[in-house]
Amino acid sequence: MSIVLLIDGYNVIAPVAAPKHASPPSHLVAAGSAGSPGWLQVERERFLKRVAMQLDESIRRRTCVIFDAKDAPSGLPATRDFLGIDVRFAVDHDEADDLIEELIRSHPVPKHLTVVSSDHRVQRAAKRRRAFRYDSQPWYDDLIDGRVRLGWRPKHRASEDASVVKEAASDLGDAARPGDTGILDDARLFDDANFLDQLMGRSGQGKLTQPGGISDEQLQDWIDELDP
Repeated sequence: MSIVLLIDGYNVIAPVAAPKHASPPSHLVAAGSAGSPGWLQVERERFLKRVAMQLDESIRRRTCVIFDAKDAPSGLPATRDFLGIDVRFAVDHDEADDLIEELIRSHPVPKHLTVVSSDHRVQRAAKRRRAFRYDSQPWYDDLIDGRVRLGWRPKHRASEDASVVKEAASDLGDAARPGDTGILDDARLFDDANFLDQLMGRSGQGKLTQPGGISDEQLQDWIDELDP
């Protein structure tokens, strides 16, 4: 199933170099504030949770968020699932823009693709393929306000209660476990996301099996071909 929403992750959250604190207060470290070891990690988590909470399943499972590899969590694969969102670190590329441009260039139906980035290089790549494109800040502001800007929308499939996702995304940030420090590492987040899939009856990367051995993903691709 092709991507319909491609997001330049760090371009949207616009992280800057963390201020240097000789001895940051313990409550700041626990909260993942700028200057603490996990501040950027927490920013990624906050952003992904917001995106997941605002997208319905038909869009969320066709959304890809790209981050630069220099800040990738150590020991994790380049691609992970976060509540259905395809999260990628550009480990085999010099920067995230290279991977984003590659995905735009290889997209089978670019008129169905929305690209979110204020980077001029990324926008030019989207324009060449006639994909929809939005500047990061206004798009994210609208998302926070509950308005998801997309150039093209797949048909909605009400196979999942949105409240389940919102509750799960909230739990990822609020659930207390023995040994919690207040910072959720990416491995913990992705484990929780996969655990949610298991609770909701999914297997693998969130694919549902239909009678006759046809996956949910294959069925949607077939529907899209009939009614693009």
